[in-house]
Amino acid sequence: MKIIIVYNHKGGVSKTTTTVNTATFLEAYYGKKVAIIDCDDYQWSTYNNHQREMDLVLDSYQNDREAIEKAIAEKKIVNYDVEKCLVQDFDDKIEEVRSKDYDYVFVDLGNRTLSECEPVFGIADQILIPYSNDEEEIQKAIAFYNLIRNNFPHVQAFCLVVKIEKSRVENHQKIRNILQEKHGLQYYDTIIPLRTRFVKERSFFKPLNFETEKKDFNQGLISFVDELLHKTA
Repeated sequence: MKIIIVYNHKGGVSKTTTTVNTATFLEAYYGKKVAIIDCDDYQWSTYNNHQREMDLVLDSYQNDREAIEKAIAEKKIVNYDVEKCLVQDFDDKIEEVRSKDYDYVFVDLGNRTLSECEPVFGIADQILIPYSNDEEEIQKAIAFYNLIRNNFPHVQAFCLVVKIEKSRVENHQKIRNILQEKHGLQYYDTIIPLRTRFVKERSFFKPLNFETEKKDFNQGLISFVDELLHKTA
């Protein structure tokens, strides 16, 4: 079981969108058993959104179990666990989920402060630090990367460039190389471009279309998930 955290203390950087889309994609197309643990007890937004979407899915299939199972088999929908947990109870929650044979467990920390999250960071197998075309996001990503390297050297940490206009991807590859050399950052090769569908179609139950993602194979969700599987093998 691999524990993955997508975190940058700057809000609006696609932490939850990346978490949900990746978990749903892994479950639908890669045959992985996944779960999300929502540790943002200020609002439980990930857990509550999952519950609301579950109700909508059940209503759309009129609670017909046979129809739902058929839709799951046809990859029209997926079904994985989303649980909530207080940060102070995280150790106990992880021991509980280890018995469920998950392949990947994603932890959503919301916008909790670094000091609040530190007990969770040390248990992770990999921490992904997203940032986009924003100076504050980049600076927070650098600071957080250094915090992980200094305090949890056993944990894999990688920066992930997201929400970049396709016309600027090549430019950001150059910027990434400069930051990598100057600050010693480790990166995912994949840059995830800005796409309205990533947010509009974010879903716990309906995966992004695999054929559509193929069109952006070198810079998109397929490339990113393949890289995730390789780096956590």
